Amino acid sequence: MVQGFFIATLCNEGKNEKAKELTEELAKLLAKDKYKFTEYYDGKKGEPNGTEFLGFSASAYIFAYLTSFYDKKIFI
Repeated sequence: MVQGFFIATLCNEGKNEKAKELTEELAKLLAKDKYKFTEYYDGKKGEPNGTEFLGFSASAYIFAYLTSFYDKKIFI
């Protein structure tokens, strides 16, 4: 969840290329972990942590994807 909101915030600041890069990395992590949509990933180890199979974590990835690749603004 945390990473999705962070990426969406980058887009609001005009850092779309960095946001795309991070969205792609997040997608790779999600695929590697069979889309468990954990609460967050450890920033240093890249390991999933927190509760698994969270709807709001999945939604946060969608926010990241829409803001990065379709220039949708989630936050005002």
